[in-house]
Amino acid sequence: MILALESSCDETALAVFDPARGLTMELVHSQIALHERYGGVVPDLATREHLRNLPPLLRRLRESTEWSGITAVAVTHGPGLAGCLAIGLAAAKALALERRVPLLGVNHLRGHAWSPFIALHEAEPAAFAGRRDDLLPHLGLIVSGGNTLLFEIDRARRLSVLSSTRDDAAGEALDKGAKLLGLGYPGGPLIEQRAAAGRHLRELEATLKRLPDRPGVYLMKDARGAVLYVGKAQSLRSRVRSYWQKQAAGGEVHLIRTVIDRIADIEYTMTD
Repeated sequence: MILALESSCDETALAVFDPARGLTMELVHSQIALHERYGGVVPDLATREHLRNLPPLLRRLRESTEWSGITAVAVTHGPGLAGCLAIGLAAAKALALERRVPLLGVNHLRGHAWSPFIALHEAEPAAFAGRRDDLLPHLGLIVSGGNTLLFEIDRARRLSVLSSTRDDAAGEALDKGAKLLGLGYPGGPLIEQRAAAGRHLRELEATLKRLPDRPGVYLMKDARGAVLYVGKAQSLRSRVRSYWQKQAAGGEVHLIRTVIDRIADIEYTMTD
């Protein structure tokens, strides 16, 4: 069985995978409540939380029947927050030495790319290889934290990136936009919940074009923020939430650049 550790950002997670059965154990500690007050993940706090919460999760693992069957240790080695990754890597190395088993470094994004196949394996482990290959080539979209990219897995199971955002990922933009809108963290689900009250983007554009002399309106074309402001246009908030939600749900790989370029054509839009 394979023991896997994940600590790339704001979740501390352990899982045990049995090739004959699938996932047999999964333990997760989330830090959302901690980072919510800051409107996003604070790297130093995230690192400390991993240091605090990984030992209790490991104790639960050691008390389980899975512990004696571990034959390999896998761990996320990137991409992610450096301090957070270091905690997971140090723990994984120690566990592999203790168990005298191989240590396997796993790319975080490759894990996301292959994760949809877990359920396929779980349904019928013995037939997994053939059923997986029947689904190749496979086209996928990763929208995870600081990464938004379109990829392909070919028939030889080689993964290649086809396209990605140029600056912010979708999650980053939604988190920052939600903070500016006063919605809290994490921004994606909060914007999605409120997007139902929004109207069509064309109406938003038409409304913005009618703003008299565009008071208090300017374009912030920051490579990290990529967020645009309008002064006190409270009545337009739901429409901007709807616009951002439609962009994300539409699966646009160049999400942030697409948003910027389309908005730049009309020179302005808003958050509060």
